[in-house]
Amino acid sequence: MTDRARQHQILAAARMLLEQEGPEALTMRRLAGLLGITAPSLYKHFPDKSSVVDALADAMLTETAEALEAAETAAPGSFPALATAYRAHALAHPHLYRLTT
Repeated sequence: MTDRARQHQILAAARMLLEQEGPEALTMRRLAGLLGITAPSLYKHFPDKSSVVDALADAMLTETAEALEAAETAAPGSFPALATAYRAHALAHPHLYRLTT
């Protein structure tokens, strides 16, 4: 597995933990266990938990931008459509949303 593929795998597992169980569940040890690797192995890809959290926040911001772009395309110039899309995305991913606020 390439380093990039492993990073995506780690972030997918981190996202699942965060979304299903909340921020308290997201620890390097727990993440490693979920992936079937040792915690020190994670540090090859992410130097610390905050770098994992930063990557998750970046992904959330990208997804939010995509949701807003889709809303703008569907209803050009409609502030209510943008607000609705933003709120819907935040409510669908509350733990990820909190990482960005």
